[in-house]
Amino acid sequence: MPTPIIRGATIADYDAVLSLNLASVSVLSPMDRARLELLTTMTELFWIVEVEGQVAAFLLAFTDNKTYDSVNYQWFSKRLKQFLYIDRIVIGEKFRRRGIASQIYQALKNYAQSQQLHWLCAEIDLKPANPPSIAFHQQQGFIEIGQQQLVGKEKSVSLMACQVIPIRIIV
Repeated sequence: MPTPIIRGATIADYDAVLSLNLASVSVLSPMDRARLELLTTMTELFWIVEVEGQVAAFLLAFTDNKTYDSVNYQWFSKRLKQFLYIDRIVIGEKFRRRGIASQIYQALKNYAQSQQLHWLCAEIDLKPANPPSIAFHQQQGFIEIGQQQLVGKEKSVSLMACQVIPIRIIV
């Protein structure tokens, strides 16, 4: 497989991002263009993974101290500091099982360390279940630190975190 290129997103990528999001909407939140434009004003990272000129994947991630209205982001905000919250990562169907997600997560860990962010955080669906995502996150070093039932929805999530910079306690 050709080498995937991780780069910052541009407005020219929005249609491809919205198409990828729609194709995976069963396991993440819906997003129209207006919502995407709003999110990009708050994101720390909006990455595209390109393979042979095609948008193969995208990622939206937020640091702490943002005014993001996601109840899952807010859950982490109440409990952790210096974190990078992975709001969504979507790999196009024909690009899955090629190691792209692992490359993105390694780049996220490197970025978090370079910015002195101690945690990577993400939520993964429990109801409806998303076992492949839970297994992937566990392989990446994530552990469950909580669960949340989303009010008004038949959806619950596992709230997972991966420590990327050890916390030193001085006594």
